[in-house]
Formats: sequence, C-alpha cells, structure tokens
Amino acid sequence: MLHFQDRNLVPLIEGRKSTTIRAGDRMGQYPVGKEVPCRSESWEAMCRVTSLTAVMTMGLTDEDARADGFQNRAELVRELVRLNFGKRDLEQAIAGCGLCLWTIIGLGVLWSRPRWVGMVPMDHLRQLQDLTIKTANSESCVWCIVDAELARRGARP
Repeated sequence: MLHFQDRNLVPLIEGRKSTTIRAGDRMGQYPVGKEVPCRSESWEAMCRVTSLTAVMTMGLTDEDARADGFQNRAELVRELVRLNFGKRDLEQAIAGCGLCLWTIIGLGVLWSRPRWVGMVPMDHLRQLQDLTIKTANSESCVWCIVDAELARRGARP
C-alpha cells in the first residue's frame, strides 16, 4: 500500500500528477503492471504501476517534478528532503542529499472513492446488527472495525 497526504493523492486521482517519488530502492516492491492500493486521510484508490525508475537526487529533472505535481526540480527536491529527512537545517540536508536514491513510480488510477472517515450513516449501521464490536482503546479503532465490516459486506457506496 502507498500512503499519501490528501494534497498528493487528490491530484493523482484528478490526473494533475502521474507519479509519486519514494525514498530508497523500491524497484522490486512495485513492478510495472502491479495493482497497488493507495490511501490518504480522506481518499482511497487502486492504481496500476505504469513505470518505475530509480534515480539519484542529482538526476531528478524538471520533467520529473512536473509529473509529480511540482513546478520545478528545486521545489520537488525541497519537499522530498523535508518529508524524508525532517525540517531541521533543510538547506544543509538538501546540499548533502545529491547521492540519495529515489524511486519514481508512475501510476494510473483504476478507481477512487472517498474514505468513510468519522460518522457512518445509520442505515449502514443497521445492516450490522449482528456485529459484535469488542471494546477498543479509542473511538477511531471502533470506526475502523465498522468501516472494514461494511466494506466486507459490500455495504459501501
């Protein structure tokens, strides 16, 4: 599964970006043609890997940046370093990251839908009368259990 922030998954779903760039060598993990579930806070999607490229930071291009939803290479590198190495002394981290390895994963969206986050409509809960929910440590765990059971029973839109 590929995890995204909403601000990165929504443009992929809408066709405004076509890749995601991940730290390290992911070549064996996401072969071309593989279907990969993608999830953010509010969305889920099934995507097919359309391309796969390993590249060092110094090999990233403006074209790579635009495919990933950025204006240019500098903006892309700044965000990659911030996400993967933290915010402290960002300029020094960028300067020292020329030899970092990244995997550019091209993705085609097969389907997408909003996730059920928070409240579940009562008509769907009524379908779960026979569901026994064991005590969970937090309310969000209970909703995850309900969400998973609704999906298993095909009750989701």
